[in-house]
Amino acid sequence: MSRPSERPVVFIAEDGEGTRQLSRLVLESYGFDCHDCGDVHAAMQLIEANPRIDVLFSDIHFPGGLSGVDLAAWAMQAPRAIPVLLTSGLAAEYVEQILPEGAAFLEKPYTPEQLLQAIRSVMDSHKPVPSPA
Repeated sequence: MSRPSERPVVFIAEDGEGTRQLSRLVLESYGFDCHDCGDVHAAMQLIEANPRIDVLFSDIHFPGGLSGVDLAAWAMQAPRAIPVLLTSGLAAEYVEQILPEGAAFLEKPYTPEQLLQAIRSVMDSHKPVPSPA
């Protein structure tokens, strides 16, 4: 997790170029640093290469083999233990069945404010609890 003086880092995995760029623009305008890519395999490589990621924000469906659910499960495992926010236009009832335990969900379409609130909520829920003095 980033220190209070650093800008939080969000990694965006989304195969839709326009959606990915809009999410990046919104989050950067609110003070986040963002990295992004359009497929799961590239996301895994880039996450491995960048040890400082505060939140993974990923679409659920990607063309080809691995899904955003696969990416989320991988990212949440040790040693990475990255908080995850998944998104999709699929019915919430379906998503609840496939959502990995511990991952948050933001239904598409969403507003910039909803995106910001969801990212902050995921970050807040993963802040380390201070140990008693």
